[in-house]
Amino acid sequence: KSDLVCNSNAHLPIMAVFLIYKSIYLWIGLFLAFETRKVKTEALNDAKFIAAAVYCTVVSSIPLVAVGLLLSIHVEARYGTLSGGILFVTTIILCLLFIPRMIGLFRRWNDNTIDTALDFSIPQTLPQSVTVNHQEIATLKQENENLKMKLDEFKCQVKPTSI
Repeated sequence: KSDLVCNSNAHLPIMAVFLIYKSIYLWIGLFLAFETRKVKTEALNDAKFIAAAVYCTVVSSIPLVAVGLLLSIHVEARYGTLSGGILFVTTIILCLLFIPRMIGLFRRWNDNTIDTALDFSIPQTLPQSVTVNHQEIATLKQENENLKMKLDEFKCQVKPTSI
């Protein structure tokens, strides 16, 4: 049995450029996590989970790159090892990011509490700069009711036609 392997003299420089490119993305992710670590909204503050994901990525990338370079002759072993390692690390990272969310979601669901972190509804109290004209609101409500009654009258007048 013979395996055909595509090889190049520029393999290592291309791999170095690729690793530098991916490292820049990791540094940008760490920077964004660091800058948003003090966000008051709990649902948006994932800095420690992002840091853990980046840590897992870096720690697992070092041996996977080494294995990939050492097993360059054994194509099947290299493919299996790298694929298995990537799947394992990806699963760990996804669990680090989403299992704490799911646990919190189920706790709030069992406690019947409302998650105010993602509550974008209109606040019950208005800022001081907003003035409320109660008479205008009452007039608009009355006008709305009148228009609803007129709409109901028009609905009664229109008879459905059968085709």
